[in-house]
Amino acid sequence: MDFKPYKMLSFGQTRWCSIEDAIKRILVRWECLLKYFDQSKTEDSQEITNEMKNPETKVYLSFLSLYLAKVNQLNLKFQKNLCEINSINSAIKEFYNSLMRLLYKAEKRLPFDE
Repeated sequence: MDFKPYKMLSFGQTRWCSIEDAIKRILVRWECLLKYFDQSKTEDSQEITNEMKNPETKVYLSFLSLYLAKVNQLNLKFQKNLCEINSINSAIKEFYNSLMRLLYKAEKRLPFDE
């Protein structure tokens, strides 16, 4: 397998927003990581291999990657020096509705639809 080596990222305990980058890196290197852990014979690596072979794991991480990006965008609005209430309010409504549409097949209006 030819690939450009990447440094594996870990998320910082005090910078929880960094978990998005770590998850994206795992998803980019999914096949290589699976092969690596599958070849390793430690108990931990076998546990990781089993979890990676579960199709729900990749779906879960893909979902997290998508929505952590949205959470991080929303978080940036709260970090601005100027408080933009209308902008924050709209961003929260948009985030909520996008999440609800994904989780529930909404056939009716959502609470914050305009």
